[in-house]
Amino acid sequence: MKGPIRLRIASAPTPGSAIDDLLQSVGSAPRRVVVVLGDALVQRRRLTDLPPARRSTTRRLAQRHSTRYFRIRDGGVLVDLVPEMPSGREKAWLAAAAPGELVDSLLAAATRLGYFIEDVIPDTRAGWSGLSFLPASEQWRRLKQHWKNTAHIALGVLLIVAMAWTASFVMRWRIVRQLDSGLASVDSVVAAVSEARAAYGMLHELTTTMQQAQGDRNKLSALMTAVVRALPDSVVLTTMSLDLSGTGRLAGFAEEALAVNAALHQVPGLVNLQLEGVPVVDATGGRSWMRFALRSVQP
Repeated sequence: MKGPIRLRIASAPTPGSAIDDLLQSVGSAPRRVVVVLGDALVQRRRLTDLPPARRSTTRRLAQRHSTRYFRIRDGGVLVDLVPEMPSGREKAWLAAAAPGELVDSLLAAATRLGYFIEDVIPDTRAGWSGLSFLPASEQWRRLKQHWKNTAHIALGVLLIVAMAWTASFVMRWRIVRQLDSGLASVDSVVAAVSEARAAYGMLHELTTTMQQAQGDRNKLSALMTAVVRALPDSVVLTTMSLDLSGTGRLAGFAEEALAVNAALHQVPGLVNLQLEGVPVVDATGGRSWMRFALRSVQP
C-alpha cells in the first residue's frame, strides 16, 4: 500500500473552489493526504514562560493564551509545541501556530471530496519535528472512531468464538445422544443440569463483578471531575492520585497554594486534606509559581 501524498501549501488559498482544486491536484489514488503548511502560514515561537508540565497540559495552556504569543487573529489559531532539546538549565518549548480557519476548510473540503487528511504539519526544521495542527476535536473524533472499530473487531471475535464453542457443544451433545440413545441415563441428566447451574453461577458472578467495577469507576470519575472543576483556572496539576475512599495525593503548580487548598476543601469526598510541607516558589520565565502537594488521608 502506498503512503499518503504530501500536499504543500505555501500561501493561503482563496476561499471556495481554490481549496477543492488544491486537494484534487494530488490525484485519485491514494486518497490519503498529509498537508504541509509553508512558513508564510506558520508562526513559530520559542516559549520560556510556561510552567514545567507535561506536553499535553502545556499545549492546552498555550492554546488558551494563543493571542499572547501569536499574531493570528482571523478564524482562530491552532497551536502545538514540542520541548526544546536541553540547553542549559532553562526549559523552553518550540511552539508553532497556524490559522484555524484554513485547517477547518481543508478538513471540510477533504470530507466533501472523499479525501482523508492524515495530518496537517509545518515545514520541517531542525528540532521542530512532531508538530501537528489537527484540531483537538478532530483528534478526539478519530480516537473515538478507533475505539469503536476496535470494539467492533473484538465483538466479532467474541461472536466467532461463541459460535465455534456452540457448534462444538452441539456436535458433542449429538454424539453422546447417538451413543446413549438406548439408555436413559439419569446420571447424564444430573451432570448436564449441574454443568448448566455452574455455568450460570459463573456468569452471574462475572456480571456482578463487572457491574461493581463500572460503579466504582463512575464514582472515581465523578470525584476527579469535581476536583478539576473546583480548581482555579491558573492551576496546573502534575499529579492526581485518588481512590474511592477519597484518599490520595494532588500536586502541581499554582499562583497561590492556599487558594487551591481552600477550593479543594469544598469538594465532597476528599477527607482530611492537608498540605505536604511548605509550598515552594518556582520562578519560571519571569513568573512565580508555587509548587504544592496535598495529601488526603483517613483520619
